[in-house]
Amino acid sequence: MKDKKKDYVWYISGRMAGLPEMNYPAFHGAARKLKGLGHKCLNPAEVDGGDTSKTWEYYINKSLVMMLRCNKVMLLKDWHLSRGACFEVYCAVVMKMPLYNEKMQKVKISKEQLDELHQVIIDTTYYLKRGVEVKCREYDEIE
Repeated sequence: MKDKKKDYVWYISGRMAGLPEMNYPAFHGAARKLKGLGHKCLNPAEVDGGDTSKTWEYYINKSLVMMLRCNKVMLLKDWHLSRGACFEVYCAVVMKMPLYNEKMQKVKISKEQLDELHQVIIDTTYYLKRGVEVKCREYDEIE
Protein backbone atom coordinates (compact mmCIF):
# COMPACT_ATOMS: atom_id res chain seq x y z
CA MET A 1 0.00 0.00 0.00
CA LYS A 2 1.26 3.43 -0.97
CA ASP A 3 2.01 5.93 1.82
CA LYS A 4 -0.08 9.06 1.06
CA LYS A 5 2.33 11.26 3.03
CA LYS A 6 5.02 10.54 0.45
CA ASP A 7 2.75 11.80 -2.34
CA TYR A 8 2.80 15.35 -1.00
CA VAL A 9 5.37 17.79 -2.27
CA TRP A 10 5.59 20.93 -0.16
CA TYR A 11 6.63 24.39 -1.29
CA ILE A 12 8.11 26.76 1.30
CA SER A 13 6.98 30.37 0.99
CA GLY A 14 8.27 33.29 3.01
CA ARG A 15 10.08 36.56 3.22
CA MET A 16 13.66 36.77 1.99
CA ALA A 17 14.57 40.30 0.94
CA GLY A 18 15.80 42.61 3.67
CA LEU A 19 16.51 39.83 6.17
CA PRO A 20 19.92 38.57 7.31
CA GLU A 21 21.19 35.80 5.04
CA MET A 22 18.03 36.29 2.94
CA ASN A 23 16.22 34.30 5.65
CA TYR A 24 17.75 31.14 4.19
CA PRO A 25 18.23 29.56 7.65
CA ALA A 26 14.44 29.64 8.18
CA PHE A 27 13.81 28.13 4.74
CA HIS A 28 16.39 25.39 5.29
CA GLY A 29 15.01 24.71 8.78
CA ALA A 30 11.49 24.31 7.36
CA ALA A 31 12.83 21.96 4.68
CA ARG A 32 14.57 19.84 7.33
CA LYS A 33 11.37 19.71 9.37
CA LEU A 34 9.28 18.59 6.40
CA LYS A 35 11.83 16.02 5.29
CA GLY A 36 12.08 14.76 8.87
CA LEU A 37 8.32 14.14 8.76
CA GLY A 38 8.79 12.09 5.59
CA HIS A 39 7.68 14.74 3.10
CA LYS A 40 9.31 15.92 -0.10
CA CYS A 41 9.73 19.67 -0.41
CA LEU A 42 10.97 22.29 -2.82
CA ASN A 43 12.85 25.16 -1.28
CA PRO A 44 13.14 28.49 -3.16
CA ALA A 45 16.26 29.28 -1.10
CA GLU A 46 17.97 26.66 -3.25
CA VAL A 47 17.19 28.36 -6.59
CA ASP A 48 20.44 28.72 -8.49
CA GLY A 49 22.35 27.30 -5.54
CA GLY A 50 21.32 30.19 -3.30
CA ASP A 51 22.66 32.88 -5.63
CA THR A 52 20.98 36.25 -4.98
CA SER A 53 22.51 38.39 -7.72
CA LYS A 54 19.60 38.36 -10.20
CA THR A 55 16.43 40.44 -10.33
CA TRP A 56 13.29 39.95 -8.27
CA GLU A 57 11.41 39.12 -11.47
CA TYR A 58 13.88 36.31 -12.23
CA TYR A 59 13.41 34.74 -8.80
CA ILE A 60 9.60 35.03 -8.69
CA ASN A 61 9.48 33.33 -12.10
CA LYS A 62 11.68 30.47 -10.87
CA SER A 63 9.74 30.20 -7.61
CA LEU A 64 6.31 30.07 -9.23
CA VAL A 65 7.46 27.37 -11.66
CA MET A 66 8.84 25.44 -8.67
CA MET A 67 5.59 25.90 -6.76
CA LEU A 68 3.57 24.43 -9.64
CA ARG A 69 5.31 21.09 -8.95
CA CYS A 70 3.96 21.06 -5.37
CA ASN A 71 0.59 20.37 -3.77
CA LYS A 72 0.98 21.95 -0.30
CA VAL A 73 2.53 25.20 0.89
CA MET A 74 4.23 26.00 4.19
CA LEU A 75 4.16 29.70 5.07
CA LEU A 76 7.06 31.01 7.10
CA LYS A 77 6.68 33.73 9.73
CA ASP A 78 6.02 37.17 8.24
CA TRP A 79 5.30 35.80 4.76
CA HIS A 80 2.82 38.63 4.33
CA LEU A 81 5.68 41.17 4.33
CA SER A 82 7.03 39.72 1.08
CA ARG A 83 5.54 40.65 -2.26
CA GLY A 84 6.90 37.37 -3.68
CA ALA A 85 5.21 35.33 -0.97
CA CYS A 86 2.01 37.32 -1.57
CA PHE A 87 2.17 36.30 -5.24
CA GLU A 88 2.78 32.69 -4.21
CA VAL A 89 -0.07 32.60 -1.69
CA TYR A 90 -2.48 34.15 -4.17
CA CYS A 91 -1.55 31.52 -6.76
CA ALA A 92 -1.81 28.73 -4.17
CA VAL A 93 -5.32 29.84 -3.19
CA VAL A 94 -6.42 30.04 -6.82
CA MET A 95 -5.01 26.53 -7.41
CA LYS A 96 -6.68 25.26 -4.19
CA MET A 97 -3.37 24.26 -2.62
CA PRO A 98 -3.60 23.83 1.16
CA LEU A 99 -1.61 26.38 3.17
CA TYR A 100 0.03 25.67 6.53
CA ASN A 101 2.08 27.66 8.98
CA GLU A 102 5.35 26.45 10.54
CA LYS A 103 3.41 24.71 13.31
CA MET A 104 1.66 22.62 10.64
CA GLN A 105 -1.66 24.38 11.33
CA LYS A 106 -3.89 24.96 8.34
CA VAL A 107 -4.03 28.61 7.22
CA LYS A 108 -7.22 30.00 5.75
CA ILE A 109 -7.21 33.06 3.53
CA SER A 110 -10.46 35.02 3.65
CA LYS A 111 -12.08 36.63 0.60
CA GLU A 112 -10.94 40.02 1.91
CA GLN A 113 -7.37 38.79 2.27
CA LEU A 114 -7.47 37.30 -1.22
CA ASP A 115 -8.71 40.62 -2.57
CA GLU A 116 -5.81 42.34 -0.80
CA LEU A 117 -3.31 39.86 -2.25
CA HIS A 118 -4.79 40.47 -5.69
CA GLN A 119 -4.34 44.20 -5.19
CA VAL A 120 -0.71 43.61 -4.20
CA ILE A 121 -0.19 41.82 -7.51
CA ILE A 122 -1.76 44.70 -9.43
CA ASP A 123 0.23 47.32 -7.49
CA THR A 124 3.47 45.38 -7.77
CA THR A 125 3.07 44.99 -11.51
CA TYR A 126 2.42 48.71 -11.85
CA TYR A 127 5.18 49.87 -9.51
CA LEU A 128 7.84 47.39 -10.63
CA LYS A 129 7.89 49.20 -13.94
CA ARG A 130 8.67 52.36 -11.99
CA GLY A 131 11.24 50.84 -9.63
CA VAL A 132 9.10 51.26 -6.48
CA GLU A 133 9.03 48.56 -3.76
CA VAL A 134 5.56 47.33 -2.75
CA LYS A 135 4.83 45.50 0.52
CA CYS A 136 1.82 43.47 1.63
CA ARG A 137 -0.32 44.39 4.61
CA GLU A 138 -0.30 42.24 7.69
CA TYR A 139 -2.75 39.31 7.83
CA ASP A 140 -3.88 37.01 10.60
CA GLU A 141 -2.67 33.55 9.69
CA ILE A 142 -5.19 31.44 11.61
CA GLU A 143 -8.94 32.06 11.45
